[in-house]
Amino acid sequence: MTSRNPVFLPRPDWNRFYFQALKDIGLWLFFFALFGMYRLFFLWFYRDRLTGTAGFGEYAGALFAGARFDGMVSAYIALVPFLVSAACGFFPWEKSAERFRTAYTVVCIGITAFFFGIDL
Repeated sequence: MTSRNPVFLPRPDWNRFYFQALKDIGLWLFFFALFGMYRLFFLWFYRDRLTGTAGFGEYAGALFAGARFDGMVSAYIALVPFLVSAACGFFPWEKSAERFRTAYTVVCIGITAFFFGIDL
């Protein structure tokens, strides 16, 4: 006979956490690629405003510096769903985590699209 004491946390299930964390890595990669596409678009859109003749080195430098920043911002965005994934390691909240991740992603895409539109 086993009794459940609500004071103690259930045994961690690392498989649940692992599969949820993989989805968070995919979310990070998605936003990293999205911000990279934004950066490429801005470089193309504002190419006439660049002073002098910008060569490959200047474009590569801008993309590299932007990639470091994009990785950091993508990590901040993916942090909140990652915390929910960590909770899935202790509680069976996979469906709730999926719904939360989807809604959170839609909101973040909307916010980034809004700022993208403002920058144009």
